Amino acid sequence: EGYVVDEVVVLDRNGNEVEVTQKGDGTYTFTQPSGSVTVTVTFTPAEESLPFTDVEEGAWYYDAVEYVYQNGLMSGVAADRFAPDLPLNRATMVTILWRLAGEPAVDYAMPFGDVVEDTWYTEAVRWGASTGVVTGTTPTTYRPEQAVTREQMAAMLHRYAEYMGYDTTASTDLDTFPDAASVNDYAAAPLAWCVAEGFISGIGAELRPQSGATRAQIATLLMRFCETIAE
Repeated sequence: EGYVVDEVVVLDRNGNEVEVTQKGDGTYTFTQPSGSVTVTVTFTPAEESLPFTDVEEGAWYYDAVEYVYQNGLMSGVAADRFAPDLPLNRATMVTILWRLAGEPAVDYAMPFGDVVEDTWYTEAVRWGASTGVVTGTTPTTYRPEQAVTREQMAAMLHRYAEYMGYDTTASTDLDTFPDAASVNDYAAAPLAWCVAEGFISGIGAELRPQSGATRAQIATLLMRFCETIAE
């Protein structure tokens, strides 16, 4: 239950593959050769519609939400709500990147006094701090509940890409955006990379680096990143 056939492979007694025909009614046929055969069937999870009542088909972010949900990168704020327009906080952003990295466990002293032990994001922050993927708002504070800005989002993703050894050389001139001067120095190169790769686009004509990043925007960023850089 919950799975569909992915592939049917038939081998004859000598290990040679026998041609299999997939019929339109969900059955598979082959011509029996001389001697015995081995039939191997693999399965894949059946595609299900999203459980979120606030993500309508046709929305610009639908495919992105579907991608991050099905790949276990993001879940809803409730069983039936994704809240695409809500800002995403710093705890959730580092947890997403931690999941993308395979949830590695690290032995590292937590430098942030506002990240207590045994929360759902503790190990993600520990990993992020140990690798340099995330930094604190001060040397001793992380502010997990603070909303992620668009430039912070770009910086975290850029550091993650560097940590994974991906190519981060792409760049573009941010001066094409009228608000480019509002980009903080630490985020200039990451934003230029994200824009050049197509992970981030302007809101209207503006980059709006200090605006909060919504859950829909981050889902879209993640899908584009995974489909172009991480694969």
